[in-house]
Amino acid sequence: MKWDRSCVKLMCAAAVLGVFVGMTGVVQARGRSWTPPVSIAVFSDPHLLDPSLLISDGPAFQMYLAQDRKLIAESDAILRSTVSRIRARRPDLCLIPGDLTKDGELASHERVAQYLADSLESVGVQVFVVPGNHDINNEEAYAYDGASVIPVPTVSPDEFEEIYGDMGYDEAFARDPNSLSYVAEPVEGLWVFGIDACKYDMNVGHSETGGRLTPETLAWLTSMLDSCKAEGKTPMALMHHGVMEHYTGQSSIFDNMFADYVIDDWASIRDTLATHGLKVVFTGHYHAQDIVKHETTSGEVIYDIETGSTVTWPSPFRMATFFAHGKLVVTTRRIWDIDYDTGDLPFPLYARNFLEEGLTGIVTAMFVYQFGVPEEQAAELVPFVVRAFMAHYAGDEKPTVLDDATYEALIADPNPLIQAMGLALQSLWTDLAPRDRNLVIDLDGKSPWLKRPDWAPKHR
Repeated sequence: MKWDRSCVKLMCAAAVLGVFVGMTGVVQARGRSWTPPVSIAVFSDPHLLDPSLLISDGPAFQMYLAQDRKLIAESDAILRSTVSRIRARRPDLCLIPGDLTKDGELASHERVAQYLADSLESVGVQVFVVPGNHDINNEEAYAYDGASVIPVPTVSPDEFEEIYGDMGYDEAFARDPNSLSYVAEPVEGLWVFGIDACKYDMNVGHSETGGRLTPETLAWLTSMLDSCKAEGKTPMALMHHGVMEHYTGQSSIFDNMFADYVIDDWASIRDTLATHGLKVVFTGHYHAQDIVKHETTSGEVIYDIETGSTVTWPSPFRMATFFAHGKLVVTTRRIWDIDYDTGDLPFPLYARNFLEEGLTGIVTAMFVYQFGVPEEQAAELVPFVVRAFMAHYAGDEKPTVLDDATYEALIADPNPLIQAMGLALQSLWTDLAPRDRNLVIDLDGKSPWLKRPDWAPKHR
């Protein structure tokens, strides 16, 4: 195990804070006890498809894989590796912001819940989940058997709550009557808000990708945040959809293609949540490892900490340490090995190649068939677009001189469509503050030493 100097400095600082916070003693939470600080694991979008019951390889499954960038065939092995790595770290909490299954299959949900119970809950890691847009009332819940695609049972909101009862819903002391949102206090003084913003009530033929907070759910949420503040507690949330854009124009570029990855009316919702005291939201959905920060006109700050999907390269998860005095240390980890035949390639390279090939096909089809770009010109542009998306998925984007020159040339092109593509590339390469992978956040804004660190842990 290798450590660079800056990482050692950070760990020493964390240890000092831990000793200081530990002077307050052990705190109680529903019959269990923790000594601050609190360790939190976060992973998102595992998209598990039960391989034992729902996959019999053949033309049908291969046809599906040809149009998806996710490692669905490997999803079971990846989830097992993920929970194994988290179990080894023994965090106090594990947050999973949705898309637990490929398309809401009952069998897949039951398998996910069993893994979480056996590997994490059984050793004292308290798990909290919320649904993603794929998870409930999904009419695309299928099994693949040779050349056949066979509909299989999906789950209702009530069934989702029952399956994951031990993972947030049974621990909740407050529930929204209009959604699967809840509030729990697993650690004295820390309120975990599980926010359900999915539109599964609107699913007809396919799952609605977008998210929204109804007026009723938003009113309940702001009321609970006000109560949290009045009681002197600290709120922390998990929600599937982004609460703000993770690159400029995310909700409008490429013909609004990615608008559904941020919540409806996101700018207003973001400011409302921040004004009522919410400073940290762990999100998923877009499969990118990205953090953005916003400050309202009245000075409130909110962070959207988006965690990439375990079934999309670079297959990340996060570890975070929350200190009782408002400090949050966030680091990135990755899945390096899985129990699956990846040929002669190590899993990270296998996953990278899969994503690059998949994005190349998807982006090429988008340019040629949706935007009408000639095939020869599309062939020249696609590699630069794929590079930009993959950099955004990994986080802490750093364009090369060639990348900069490419989007600048496209922006200068007289063709408005080419200009738009150049602006989109520029936006993807412009990493909005703060850093994405490893960050120290000062939630109370009073500790000058907690500036954005220039460090990255070298160990796995």
